[in-house]
Amino acid sequence: MSTKTPVQENDATYEDLAEFNAASDVSVTPAPAQSRNIFYRIVAILLALAPVAVFYFLETKVLTLSNGFALENHKLLDLFIKMFSEEGFAVSKLFGVIPMMTASNSVLGITASVMLYLIPVSMVVCIIAGIVAIFARKAAPTITRMILLIEFGTYTGYALSMLLPYAYCGMNIVETLDYAILGAAAFALVMFVVLAAVKSGKRAFVGLLIFLLTVASAGVVLYAICVENAAVKALIAENILYKWIMFGAICAYAVCVVLSFMGIAARKVLGADIIRCVVMLLMGAAIIVLSFLVETLSVFLIYGIITAAAALLMLVLETVVVSVRVSKEKKAAEETTADEEEKAAEEEEEEAEEETEPEVEEVAPVAPTPILDEEPAPAPVVAAPVVAAPVAVEEVAPTQAPAQESAPEAVPVVATPESDAYGSAFDAFIGTLTSEERLQFTQIFLLRSENKLPEIPEYKIGGDNKVFFRKIFVNLGSLRARIPDGLMEKIYQFSIRQ
Repeated sequence: MSTKTPVQENDATYEDLAEFNAASDVSVTPAPAQSRNIFYRIVAILLALAPVAVFYFLETKVLTLSNGFALENHKLLDLFIKMFSEEGFAVSKLFGVIPMMTASNSVLGITASVMLYLIPVSMVVCIIAGIVAIFARKAAPTITRMILLIEFGTYTGYALSMLLPYAYCGMNIVETLDYAILGAAAFALVMFVVLAAVKSGKRAFVGLLIFLLTVASAGVVLYAICVENAAVKALIAENILYKWIMFGAICAYAVCVVLSFMGIAARKVLGADIIRCVVMLLMGAAIIVLSFLVETLSVFLIYGIITAAAALLMLVLETVVVSVRVSKEKKAAEETTADEEEKAAEEEEEEAEEETEPEVEEVAPVAPTPILDEEPAPAPVVAAPVVAAPVAVEEVAPTQAPAQESAPEAVPVVATPESDAYGSAFDAFIGTLTSEERLQFTQIFLLRSENKLPEIPEYKIGGDNKVFFRKIFVNLGSLRARIPDGLMEKIYQFSIRQ
């Protein structure tokens, strides 16, 4: 079977094929649709509006301090209206402007008043964040978790601002329990853990364990200050500086608790988390040292040991998690490097094989032998046997035109480079393809309009393409869906004949 490329079928150039590909219906894989985060956008605005409804209908306990600590029940909206409108309803005014329900010279009273004001402020902030989440679909999950963080921190802080003064003064702390406040804080914690698990998977439960250990370490210090209030009061009486040192330590622990709460949703433990654990461990060690140096603080020894042990356990846990992650990342990087080196070695080997293989000499086009239109010479006549009398031999005219018998056989015309549609010499494989199959082969492997095909070498028209066909079958799993059946059959048949 002849494998020459017919001239009449190869009248298309690269430019014509490119225009054909641009005009043809090429199936393009649609880009994956971006997530709309409808669930997070709805949940964000609901979480922002829920506290407003709860505290509008339910009464909240408010700490008051005039001659002593006391609790009153108020609806928040009515409470703030009375504080700013009724003269004498507020106990004092901070800076002479901001009305408070506690005395302005008490640190615990000022803290309780500040946390009371944070409730309406947090509501406004959360509502604004919820509105933003409706329109910012990409940021909706982050905004939702931020709303839960604000609500948990605000309501937990407000509950502690009422509980700690009662505990410090030796009063019944059960009276300070506000179920609306505690319920809102617990709901925010549970929702935050659930959404963190959706984002980070099992890593969220590691973050939850770290958060609980942080709360335990900080809670032991607060409990020690409240239970050993006699020793604390005696220490403050000796030097007022101890009062601000303890206040600073409480604020530092509060910051650590907030950071550990945020870490529940983190995808991995960072170096900053380890630094935080080290700071908490040093604070626990400082309490132990002070219990030996200051006689009044000797009762804090056991509390210092507990808080330092919780911080140490948390530090060990985070160090192990970080070490495992770094080990996995290092192993993955080594595997990637090994794969790249192996691929580079294969490419070098293929290039070496291509260089060592002998080049196939191109067959020079043979000029067709022209057919002469002149009448051919007559065939020689055989002389008759000699007889006695010479007989004249007459010329016998040929009975049929001898042109067909004497004409030399025409040599097949080989396509010249000028008539080749691919701008090169004759190609044995392309010559086996139909017009439609040539367009398919050009689109997929020559123009590479669908993708770059980095694993397939460039096809050399008229050259040696053994590596090209071998790579097609090596990567057949990713290429088979793109190659039509007819073209695939021609590729297979041509490959097995090489």
